[in-house]
Amino acid sequence: EQAEFRRSTAPSTAVVNRLDEAVDLAARAAAPGTVVLLSPGGTSYDAYRDFEERGEHFRRLVRERNTRSVLSSAEPGAVRIAEEPS
Repeated sequence: EQAEFRRSTAPSTAVVNRLDEAVDLAARAAAPGTVVLLSPGGTSYDAYRDFEERGEHFRRLVRERNTRSVLSSAEPGAVRIAEEPS
């Protein structure tokens, strides 16, 4: 019973190999106003110099895929995407 409850209330997750795949998947799955959490499951030293470079790549990918977005930094390392006012 508890296991079923956990499965039914757990957030959706996906495993991908590249950051662009993660952003594409999130863009297809997210409804307006939805929060998407990017949580890398391992190091990315083979792909990026450091976490800042990875974060900048993430922001660039989001900008490319969502031209009507406004990206703002709520706190260091955080990215919030909000619809521009019409």
